[in-house]
Amino acid sequence: MCSSRHATGRIKNHQKILLLGCELDLSIPLLLRLFVSLENAMKIAVINCENAEKWKDYVSVISNAYGAEGNEDEFVEYQAFEKNVPTIQELEGFDGVIVPGSRHSVNDNLPWLVHVENLLVKIVENKRPQLFCTCFGHQLLAKALDGTVSQNVDKKFIFRAEEIETIDSRLQNLPYAKLLLGKPTPFLLIESHGECVKTLPREAVCIATSKGSENEIFVIGDHVLSVQSHPEFDGRIACERIFNSLLDKGRFGDSNQAKLCKASVLDARVERCNSIFRVVVRKFLLRDFN
Repeated sequence: MCSSRHATGRIKNHQKILLLGCELDLSIPLLLRLFVSLENAMKIAVINCENAEKWKDYVSVISNAYGAEGNEDEFVEYQAFEKNVPTIQELEGFDGVIVPGSRHSVNDNLPWLVHVENLLVKIVENKRPQLFCTCFGHQLLAKALDGTVSQNVDKKFIFRAEEIETIDSRLQNLPYAKLLLGKPTPFLLIESHGECVKTLPREAVCIATSKGSENEIFVIGDHVLSVQSHPEFDGRIACERIFNSLLDKGRFGDSNQAKLCKASVLDARVERCNSIFRVVVRKFLLRDFN
């Protein structure tokens, strides 16, 4: 069964950005009005690959992150773990598709994964709808397109805010991403993964790297945007639902390391960076290339 959610964007903080060489202190709603067309609501298919009870509201988390306050954006859930995956024909009425995170590995032998991979290949070939993938989705897309996914370089699970290093010369060719050219430094996004994309698909172009993932963000043309991080998470959600579980499993080296990781995702700069990246995602999904 698929169900729909309506976005109720809740971003309230202010953000300093560089615009034409001048630093401006803007509210996020104003940031959206400046850089994103809000005239049309968007309809997004969310290919949900996470069935843990604590993530039963994952589609709402996603809609709150990428939806615009006051808009009747629609986020329609397809539960991939129940083998409920849309056909390419069903997606004709959608503006975009989001494939988010999951506790599973893309290298697990799960019978439903192949259906998602096949859909991703078709979307990329069709060049519609817009395809945005994060974390597990980022890795699954790479694998579906003959890239490779393996353990993190240091073999350790990563849970922290990572500094994202963009390749600005490549951002110049992406109208929806030019807001990143004036991004704050460091540009921090939340990471939570035990694996990463080792080799890119042949047609993909890397536009950002990080300490934990050489292929942090890649694009294909103007119709695919794929990131290792979790721009949909704020620090509170990351700590409540991921940090505590990792702590219980002993996934941090010691208590001091655990405290540092937790502090990094709760850093106020993370939400400011999230807010900027969410604007980029919305512009991408709406094909707002002005």
